[in-house]
Amino acid sequence: MRVAWLFLLALSAPAGAQTPAAAVDAAALDAARVRSAESRYVRYLSLYDVADPKELTRWDQLLRFWANSLSREVDLTPPTRVTPNLWRVDLRDYGWDAKVWEKLADTEPYFLVKLTAAVTTPATTERKYWPGGVNSTDGKHYDAGWYDVVTPAKAAAKVAFGPQVDGPRALTLAAYTGSAVPVVKLNWWITEATRANDRGTGYYSWLGLGAKEADFLKLVGADVKEAQRLRREIGAIVSRSPVTLNNRGLERFDAISGPYWRSRDYARNNAEKNALRLLDGDIQEDASEQYGSLPNRLFAFWLQNNKGERQDTAPDNIASDGKSTGTDRRVAAGMNCVRCHVEGIRPINDWARKVYSPPFSLDDRDDREQRRKRSKYLSDLVDQTADDNARYAKVLTKTNGLTAAANAKLVGDLWDQWVERDRSLADVAREIGADPGRLTAALKAEAKRTQLDPILAGLVQGVDARLEHVEELVPLLHEILGRHGH
Repeated sequence: MRVAWLFLLALSAPAGAQTPAAAVDAAALDAARVRSAESRYVRYLSLYDVADPKELTRWDQLLRFWANSLSREVDLTPPTRVTPNLWRVDLRDYGWDAKVWEKLADTEPYFLVKLTAAVTTPATTERKYWPGGVNSTDGKHYDAGWYDVVTPAKAAAKVAFGPQVDGPRALTLAAYTGSAVPVVKLNWWITEATRANDRGTGYYSWLGLGAKEADFLKLVGADVKEAQRLRREIGAIVSRSPVTLNNRGLERFDAISGPYWRSRDYARNNAEKNALRLLDGDIQEDASEQYGSLPNRLFAFWLQNNKGERQDTAPDNIASDGKSTGTDRRVAAGMNCVRCHVEGIRPINDWARKVYSPPFSLDDRDDREQRRKRSKYLSDLVDQTADDNARYAKVLTKTNGLTAAANAKLVGDLWDQWVERDRSLADVAREIGADPGRLTAALKAEAKRTQLDPILAGLVQGVDARLEHVEELVPLLHEILGRHGH
């Protein structure tokens, strides 16, 4: 069966798909080539609407970075480029849970459609021979003999392939991979997976992180108390930061996977939140931003409150993202961290090392505590930061060939290009794989038939639309195209 499909698909396999259907065809052909025991682990990412080689190279570099930055594995593994605009990933290469990938079906707009009601498989009855013994299903003992075995009705898929890709090849691809969402749009996936969200498909989910700081420390191999015991810690105090609203403390510890950095951030500057006066003494932070090293040595990111509980975004009275070109200035774990930290670890304008130099000194009545503070706050912070950044730069070169600065710029630029840019009718046509003239004609014909959705009416009138508004209308657009001769 697999050989037959391989032959049939090869007859029309595209070199570079320009429609969702062609992307599915190419993915199905590739899946047919993968060994049957392996195909259930593969998934596909497509840029069917992009043809420019330079643009595809930029997205390839970005995918290489993010796939490995979401990995729990030690090896740096580039996604396999099947065609110029189609990539294959193996879930095992990055330690990804297949359940996280399947949750993409809840929001994926370019290949799937939501079903108005879940498809239900009917109950069935089959006569089977039972050799005798305890049935694991109900825990009861049954003598040997023939029994009617009832399989109850159950709800199946809540999504299906849209009309733009529906057909035997789509079903074949789903069968090979065992996935309800075997292919997604690459730029859509990156925006979904690289910022923390509460949908179970965001940054933390791909890394398999739970809700507690201990989960992150385990991922990056950090043991703060042991590092402190061995004096493998460096600290800094920042009076004014370009990211946080108030003073903050910074700490670095040696961990198994590499450097582990954390901030101690405060909701105000004075009294018991005055980090300059109290250093790391009896002062409770209100939030913390943390950087650790994944097994493959790329950085992992974590945000938490003062109880050590995971946060998707930093509180707005703690920090904001000044590099945002849109109105969303929240700092979310993942993309915002990379875009801001151009070098890996940003230069630290340390207050303590400037103040506690002759004629002033960092003293304490307790000799042991004095030695600890001097080791922490007067050691060579600049060299240590440079070493950590050199380590990061080296692994980045192996990942996608870019410098840290170029990679941060790429992350920011392609995010803005995809997320922050409003769409014209021509943009929408290209991104759903349709001819602009035919889409315009179909929308005008639909407007004569019934009242057109206001967003679509705006597009026809030359009013650009937000990405989120467009994406929720993609299934309707394909329905309209199908109705009017697409």
